[in-house]
Amino acid sequence: GFIRRKEVNSGMKCENRLSLTLNGVLPRSLDDLDGLQASEFETYQIFQRDDLVFKLIDLQNIKTSRVGLVHEEGIMSPAYIRLEPIQNKIFPSFAYWFFTDLYKREVFNKLGEGVRQTLGAEDLLVIPFFFPSIEEQKSISIFLNYETSKIDKLILEQESLIDLLKEKRQAVISNAVTKGIDPKAKMKESEVEWLDKVPQHWDVKKLKFVVDVMASNVDKKTIDGDVPCLLCNYTDVYYNEQIKEDMEFMSATATPEQIKKFTLKQGDVIITKDSESPDDIAIAAYVPMDLIGVVCGYHLSIIRATKINGMFVKRLFDSNYLKSKFATLANGLTRYGLGQHSINNVYIPIPPDEEQQQIVEFINKTCNEIDDLINKSKIAINLLAERRSALISESVTGQIDVRNYQIKEVA
Repeated sequence: GFIRRKEVNSGMKCENRLSLTLNGVLPRSLDDLDGLQASEFETYQIFQRDDLVFKLIDLQNIKTSRVGLVHEEGIMSPAYIRLEPIQNKIFPSFAYWFFTDLYKREVFNKLGEGVRQTLGAEDLLVIPFFFPSIEEQKSISIFLNYETSKIDKLILEQESLIDLLKEKRQAVISNAVTKGIDPKAKMKESEVEWLDKVPQHWDVKKLKFVVDVMASNVDKKTIDGDVPCLLCNYTDVYYNEQIKEDMEFMSATATPEQIKKFTLKQGDVIITKDSESPDDIAIAAYVPMDLIGVVCGYHLSIIRATKINGMFVKRLFDSNYLKSKFATLANGLTRYGLGQHSINNVYIPIPPDEEQQQIVEFINKTCNEIDDLINKSKIAINLLAERRSALISESVTGQIDVRNYQIKEVA
């Protein structure tokens, strides 16, 4: 049913670069080199319209694209496999859906188990390929092209909704910690860059006057003679709003002095102080209760509230104001770091104690409502994706009869 082809782009016969993505085969600029030399495009393969392209390398990476249908002549990596469906025997779009079903069911990954993390063209050509008449192949392709595009549209709508909800969540936090939750409050100039106006009865002070900042020096090593402990690591903070006792902390050791200084206490805020990106600096997690035996690890700092509500501090770190401020203060070329001086001397708005608690409760309640909506959208996306995969599988294996299928346009 297929012919294996390999035509090298010697002499740059073709300059139309294509790329196999999760969204199909798409154009890609020749200037986008990704570490390549321009001359390497002469080693690329030339693909023709209706060819199938397979990327069957690094099979452990399950989130990469594996199969695509080529819509125009172009060049792609020499590591990819090119198969040409035989005319009047295999309808290209049907072949694409057939192999997409194998990809979704992780057949390629199973064929490449063990040390084999790459499949060749010969592996594809020996896979049993069951196909109906060319007319029925066309019917199945029309059905899947239309029905999957409807599902894709619904998934996009849910993804857009999630983006809007995340924006709203961020705006709620940022507005509440810098403007308060009383719309009638009289405002004053904060005289701080990016902070703009704050309620008249609020203070504006450097962070160091209301917290203690402690950069951890506890690494992941286990040293004989030191005290065994559990380590709160970078990822524990980065992926969680709160640090709780039921989390799976890493085992390590620390000196008695380190344990005394860096054990997590109720009301602490733990932040990332080093990262490969300035956007990942000063991500904060809150500690709602004392965690005896759990120590703050390297690349993190404890922000210990002394004269301010710890959860209010956490929400300040979540705000656009401090995110922007710390992104500019972070220094580095390949790795970014936030020094203790920068953290200590950033100005923050400080409402009265009772109002801090009211703001925290308002933010928590609103964010929980928004998070519930986000989770519902994520569940909807998963269900739609499952339905899409099932539709493909049932169609290409003949479980759905689509010979009399007609596209139903919605009025």
